[in-house]
Amino acid sequence: MQPDAASARVAVDEWLSLIDAGSTAEAYDMAASLLKEKVTRDEFVAAYQEARSLLGTVRSRVFRSATLTDTLPGAPPGVYVVVEFDADYERKENALERVTTVDQAKVWRVAGHWVLDSPE
Repeated sequence: MQPDAASARVAVDEWLSLIDAGSTAEAYDMAASLLKEKVTRDEFVAAYQEARSLLGTVRSRVFRSATLTDTLPGAPPGVYVVVEFDADYERKENALERVTTVDQAKVWRVAGHWVLDSPE
């Protein structure tokens, strides 16, 4: 089965629903080994608690794009999909939310998540 951006998007939506519900430990457990090599579960949970205290709750998230690629800066070769959303948070409106997934044994796993200033 060939990896595709649509199936990566489903994995991202499921993962973000855990993050939005405050289930950050469970989101970490579902994440890619690439992410887990960089941060411990406790560090991940603490970072997300801090980020959400700054951002507030998500008010809206609208799909923008999903891009399939085999290279990412600073990442090993692999199959990746970068999914982007236009997002509004309680204390950060007009944000660009970017979630990077990696094909790990034919299962999409989140390898990174950023909430950035929107490029407009």
